[in-house]
Amino acid sequence: MRAVKENKEYFIDDSQKGFYLTQGFDIYGDDGELVEAAPGKTVSYDEYAALQAKLEELEAELQKAQTQGKGKGKNKDEEAVEDGGN
Repeated sequence: MRAVKENKEYFIDDSQKGFYLTQGFDIYGDDGELVEAAPGKTVSYDEYAALQAKLEELEAELQKAQTQGKGKGKNKDEEAVEDGGN
């Protein structure tokens, strides 16, 4: 296991994981995958603003797709009722 923070990297074992987490280190497994992120992490405002803009864009696309889907589904239901009545 590795504890990584900025330009510092330490090889640790399971018993040291908690200490390094409280010191702000991220913990990576032997395979290089993130096991646990430091709890005190923050996101820069620029990154937050970019993600917020992307979220709003995706929500608008979702809303548009849902309204288009409802319109098509409604016509199908009406057609089914008309066919069933004949």
